[in-house]
Amino acid sequence: MIFCPLHNHSEFSALDGLSTCREIAERAVELGCPCCGITDHGTVAGHLEFAKELAKRDVKPIFGAELYHGVQPKGYKNWTRNERDQSHFVVGATSNEGLRNLWRLNDLASKNFRYVGRVNWEDLEGFSEGLFATSACIQGLVPQGVLQGDLTALDKYLEIYKDKFFIELHTYPGYEHEQLNLALAQVAQERGIPVVYANDAHFAFPRQYATHDVYVAMQTGDSIDTSIQDRKMWHPMALYMMDEVEIRDALHYLPSSVVDEALRNTVEIGEMCDVQLPEVRRHLPVFIPEHSPFVEEEHKGDSAAKLFIDLVERGIHLRYADP
Repeated sequence: MIFCPLHNHSEFSALDGLSTCREIAERAVELGCPCCGITDHGTVAGHLEFAKELAKRDVKPIFGAELYHGVQPKGYKNWTRNERDQSHFVVGATSNEGLRNLWRLNDLASKNFRYVGRVNWEDLEGFSEGLFATSACIQGLVPQGVLQGDLTALDKYLEIYKDKFFIELHTYPGYEHEQLNLALAQVAQERGIPVVYANDAHFAFPRQYATHDVYVAMQTGDSIDTSIQDRKMWHPMALYMMDEVEIRDALHYLPSSVVDEALRNTVEIGEMCDVQLPEVRRHLPVFIPEHSPFVEEEHKGDSAAKLFIDLVERGIHLRYADP
């Protein structure tokens, strides 16, 4: 079955993702994927390079990001010590306006910064056009809500994104993740919400794991010799871009029909995405004299071009006297 890896972290996820955009593109070709996503943590900086590398290989790019979703109101100041209030949340662009909205959300996140840039509900509501969204990993509001029996966040996401919201089923190993996937699949079936496969890949090829482990240790200040139990954060080896056989093996405990749907929906998301990056050109700000506090009143009505010529002439007089 053809599928598209949607949830991938590149080197632009600093000290967390390892692979370059070129390596992700090469792996997508190796897997026979018609499209591939980029979802770096809290940044869209890799979009241009990702588009270039995929274009060379005739693979369709899906532009996304794994944002940090805070639930405190914007500008909230009364934080307790070390309180982070951040949950993972994936959004991707289906249109050019969606891409602009994704970039706007990323910009807004930087203005609500605590440890990381964070978006809030009002941000998501204001800039939802042209975007699809997924529930992200176990650190997302939806997975945590399912584990706690509280579907408030899920209802809110469905209200904002409607039929463009998907529940991610991850290939993370371990009993906790298996139980979470089973619960998520059940909620999705009961509520009629589409599921989608996600590997949350932090490196493209399995051979890159040892280097990636060093990256994670650098991020947390651990030693690679520290035991897994004592690590502040540790990623399993399974976080690479898997082929279909490996995906099905990792999700063997789920009904095959659920896995089929999850893989099939990755392609459907890819097909709904029709995005072109803006042309590379200069984006100089428009100068309007009447809005500038540095322009004298008698020149407020001048055009920017006329004001420029007047200032040049005045400068010549001041520098070189009357010509």
